[in-house]
Amino acid sequence: MAIFLTILGCWQAPVHERTFHYFSTMLAYPIIGIMAVHVIDQTTNQHGNIRKTFALIWVFSALTSLAYPLGWYLLHMQEAHILYGQGSTLPVFMDNDHVRYALFLNAALLLAWQYRKENRWMLAASIVLMIATLLLSVRTGWVGLVIIMGLEGIRLVRKQDKGRFVQYLAMIASLTIIAYYLFPTIQQKIRYMRYDWEQYQQGRIDHTLSDATRLVLNRSAWQAIEEGKTNIGWANVPIQLQESFRVLYPQQQIDFGWPFNQWLLWWMGAGVLGAVLFSLWLFYPMYLGIRQKHSGMISWSLVMVSSCITEITL
Repeated sequence: MAIFLTILGCWQAPVHERTFHYFSTMLAYPIIGIMAVHVIDQTTNQHGNIRKTFALIWVFSALTSLAYPLGWYLLHMQEAHILYGQGSTLPVFMDNDHVRYALFLNAALLLAWQYRKENRWMLAASIVLMIATLLLSVRTGWVGLVIIMGLEGIRLVRKQDKGRFVQYLAMIASLTIIAYYLFPTIQQKIRYMRYDWEQYQQGRIDHTLSDATRLVLNRSAWQAIEEGKTNIGWANVPIQLQESFRVLYPQQQIDFGWPFNQWLLWWMGAGVLGAVLFSLWLFYPMYLGIRQKHSGMISWSLVMVSSCITEITL
């Protein structure tokens, strides 16, 4: 389905280099998924629980990967705090893609939390992943953390388990307060967010500031859509976005070629039909989660939907 949706923005410029790169990237995801399932299936016995094995591998990989950013932080604390004040964050794997790495940790947290009752190690892993997500201070990760743990609190309320809900709320509140005062990275990130917003309010568009960049690019994309520049194909989105940006901000320069919103991207690249089909595809797992009363599926769907509002996550 994802490949079919991608084609909706490929046919407009099928031989363009950017079209090929975008399509080949999307093609890689299902291939990697199939290979992962095959490998896990081969490494479990006939009566093994493939889902649990997959969760263990994912959580263990996430915990192992934390050694790099946390180790770098311990060795470069002063430099790290300066970088956070400038809007940067700790170096991570995934080609330093902090947003997707934060989502990777969110997914690990969700899997660990789902199996915490069966395995005490998973409960400990959940707490470590919460603390690490707060320390890394990637806002996409923060939002995912709030969604995942917030829905767990709602579930306890619906079960009318007041005792456990109070304990749960106390644990989350304690972790958050302790993390804020313990980790300067969180304080620096919040200061940077305030500074970034103040600059935008004063009309200063600085492409090195993340929030200002998102706002002006999304505004440029909306301007292009209002002018009828839709269904133009993935290869033409960067070109049209730059043209709209130059009209709105003639004295500014920016290097990005995509709006920071999935719906704006799909509307420009694949038209209204593409945006509608993308929305149905994106919300379908949530529909299944509601029907099957699967809190994990609902949580992860909400995490992905929220990230699509301000990122080109997929």
